[in-house]
Amino acid sequence: MKKAILGISSGFHDSAAALVDYDGRILFASSEERFTRVKGDKVWPIRAIENILEHAEVHGFEISIICYYENPIVRLRWTLTNTLMSSMSLHEKLGRIRRLTFKYIELTVNLESLLNQLSLSRSDLFISDHHLSHATSVLAFSRQKSGLFCILDAFGQDCSGIICHLSSSQKLEVLNKLSIHQSVGL
Repeated sequence: MKKAILGISSGFHDSAAALVDYDGRILFASSEERFTRVKGDKVWPIRAIENILEHAEVHGFEISIICYYENPIVRLRWTLTNTLMSSMSLHEKLGRIRRLTFKYIELTVNLESLLNQLSLSRSDLFISDHHLSHATSVLAFSRQKSGLFCILDAFGQDCSGIICHLSSSQKLEVLNKLSIHQSVGL
């Protein structure tokens, strides 16, 4: 069996999953909205993952790594900090903190369950940086082997974008992070 990576995005918008080989080629991808018929669905992409697992089995791929598109702890910390510093009432702050905490616990349970289903360990789970996920998705479709990348987003985790350099040895180095207050997307 050939080894592959299962990439997952969920919880914000457009939940999806992808099967990627070790050379970075996208073998198969599936969006959760395709199954739920909810435009931009942000739920845990269980049906998209099942679709990927079926494809992997049929084509002889063994999933050896799961990659989640952003660091949920960094996102939770940033969101909690900004919630506490906001002008919301204490009641609103506590309600938002409760919802965010439950969302984080649900994600943890889903990832742990998937690891168990695939007989993988926690060391087989790679947590990416939000904007590096954007940068590497660009690389998947680019013929460029080196260059400067500028990822401008509304926000992700704790910043609104990055400027990075891809060396000829294919090492991606972050040169600058743009704060949420510099967001082009917002």
